[in-house]
Amino acid sequence: MIRSGLFANRLIVLGLLFSVCNLFSQDHRRDGAVPVETSTRFQLHAELASDTAKAGSPIVATLRLKNISSRRGQFLEMGSYVDYELLVTDHLGKEALRTEFGKHLVEDERGGSARSQELQSGEEIEQTLDITKIYILKTPGKYFARVMRVVMPEAKIVGCEKAVSNTVAFTIFE
Repeated sequence: MIRSGLFANRLIVLGLLFSVCNLFSQDHRRDGAVPVETSTRFQLHAELASDTAKAGSPIVATLRLKNISSRRGQFLEMGSYVDYELLVTDHLGKEALRTEFGKHLVEDERGGSARSQELQSGEEIEQTLDITKIYILKTPGKYFARVMRVVMPEAKIVGCEKAVSNTVAFTIFE
């Protein structure tokens, strides 16, 4: 009985940390934002099936989160569109326009049920994310995408720890 209560309390604390990290780090330009450190314990790799896509067609990214530390690592799981922060920019560095769903992910408070997950040393998970559900990509040109994910910080970190992906480039054509 006590054990399950402790587990529930731990999930609540992890959930609060996840919410604070996401709310404050979404707008890193805001004064007083929670500091964000790039994770050295988790590696996030993003790739696309193709580096070109027809305007209006789905663009699906495959994301692999791997624990590259010698110890187990934790993170919360709520669903790929909530778990990952996606940023897509054009060749000038300007953020692409977001869909209504994409705006909701940034502007509204994220809530819902979360499961605490662990990855042992060397383990990885794979998820997919349709970029066009978050961004309107109908204008031909070159674009760049990068993904981040909050992971549970080590005790020495004040603020948030995020795994940051490689940048993937792709071209939209008519």
